[in-house]
Amino acid sequence: MRRSGSLSLVLIVVLAVAWLAYTLTIGGRSPQLGLDLQGGTSVVLAPREKASGEQLDESISIIRRRVDGLGVAEPEITRQGNFIVVSLPGVKDRDRAIQVVGQTAKLQFRPFCGQLPTGQPDAVYEEALSPSGQFGGCVAPNGSTATSTPTDAGTPTTGGESSVPAEPGAPASTPGTGSSESGLGLAPHGHLSAAQAPASTDTTAPASTDTTAPGASVPAEPTTAAPTNPLPCGAAGDRAATTPDDQPIVAESDQNKDGTVDSCAVLGPTAFDGTAVSDAQAAIPQGQWVVDLTLKDSGLQGFNELSGRCYSKDATCPGGATAIVLDGRVESNPAPKTPTFESTSVEISGSFTNKTASDLALVLHYGALPVELEQQRVETVSATLGRDSLHAGLVAGFVGLVLVAIYMILYYRALGVVVVLGLTVWAALNYCIIVWLSGNAGLALSLAGVTGIVVSVGVTTDSYIVYFERMKDEVKTGKTVRAAVDYGFKRAWHTIVAADLASFIGALLLYWLTVGAVRGFAFFLGLSVLLDLFTAYFFKRPMVAWLVRSRWLTDARWIGVRAGLAMDPVSKDTPIAAPAGGGGR
Repeated sequence: MRRSGSLSLVLIVVLAVAWLAYTLTIGGRSPQLGLDLQGGTSVVLAPREKASGEQLDESISIIRRRVDGLGVAEPEITRQGNFIVVSLPGVKDRDRAIQVVGQTAKLQFRPFCGQLPTGQPDAVYEEALSPSGQFGGCVAPNGSTATSTPTDAGTPTTGGESSVPAEPGAPASTPGTGSSESGLGLAPHGHLSAAQAPASTDTTAPASTDTTAPGASVPAEPTTAAPTNPLPCGAAGDRAATTPDDQPIVAESDQNKDGTVDSCAVLGPTAFDGTAVSDAQAAIPQGQWVVDLTLKDSGLQGFNELSGRCYSKDATCPGGATAIVLDGRVESNPAPKTPTFESTSVEISGSFTNKTASDLALVLHYGALPVELEQQRVETVSATLGRDSLHAGLVAGFVGLVLVAIYMILYYRALGVVVVLGLTVWAALNYCIIVWLSGNAGLALSLAGVTGIVVSVGVTTDSYIVYFERMKDEVKTGKTVRAAVDYGFKRAWHTIVAADLASFIGALLLYWLTVGAVRGFAFFLGLSVLLDLFTAYFFKRPMVAWLVRSRWLTDARWIGVRAGLAMDPVSKDTPIAAPAGGGGR
């Protein structure tokens, strides 16, 4: 056997053993299970009125974000025609999940009062919402005459990262939700530009960063030892999406791409909602991406009223910015540079990319015109049924492997052991890849996926049979068993690749053209077929070449390689046939 073959054999075995050991011990992880294996709830939603595909896709995006907020692991949200199917594996509070999933999206425009750090005790956020607290005049319910003095702490930057206005020409800071939009401001003539909000004229010292509720007598040192709230913005932030419009909220702001939250925005009562928006489109008029926002005539008055309050930074909007809120989360935080607008067309500009501009346009457009969904069907799958299904699938797979192993050993003798070892390496690598994809790409193993893996055992075994039968043909032509290893593999490899590619193309078409459980079957079948090609090249031929180096394993009467290839026991006195032309190796 060539040195390169020995090296590939050692490397693939070490990779399989080391990766499996890490996955089972240090990693301590297992595949995420789908709804049919773990149990949970499935909801089918349909629009009350005719909806476009784009509207349904945006609805799926909003629902997915809501489900992530519920803490459901590996949800499956798909479109099936005009229906939206939401599968929630392992959901604990079924009724709350169904209510959150089917709730109509709500877009609001609220005054920005100020911001607070994340992870503070609930008392800190509750105090911020009190009319007698730090932002009293801003958070007072609509119609209240409560007032408070603006502070530097209430002056935001668009990302909420600093309360100090940027110098002219300085780059804008990165905002929440992973957008590169920054420093948005309402500019004259109804355009939003990248200019920062007007600098505060307050010359007093910056407000303290101590998050202890005002008036509390607890020393600052014990406050720093307060436990971190598991909710980014506490219970107040958790109920922001369901708070009435005439009440203030604490909303998550500055969301990062990984879903974490950097700050909590304190927002006043809703000034106007998404019904004031007529349209929003991403555009690139002068080489820079912007969002063109079109207001309805009836919405212009409310827009100007809020812009005037935030432009002057009065007690009802000390932060000097208008927060665009979707389902209780801040999507954008533009600061007005003029108190009133005459046109209903507004341009939002900043450090946008195509994607970030399109995302904000979708939020504004479909938050204003949400797809109203109604439940068509709700199904609950018990965890017991899921465990029974998983157990049955594993038993079927194990029994199938055992029967295949027995048959291959009886038919191919020592070469059958190569099949068993090859399937072991293939299964170890397959399991590790599935676990890795579950943790990093949201892959969920369903019963259909288990079926795809079991079916692929036959495809993988078939590649060994093709190779061994080619070796048998080479031996019958007079070549030695050692020579048949390479000659047989060269001829068998093309057949193996053609057969595996045919299976992979079928799996790819199934994955592309179908939805739901069939896609799970197709994905795992395709993954297993590709892995078979990998193990066939780096394990199968080197392992057989190593096996035939032993004369005893080659010539043993009942279990030898030659007995398995020729199906005729060979006496130890019978010489190994020389290859045609004397080319034996």
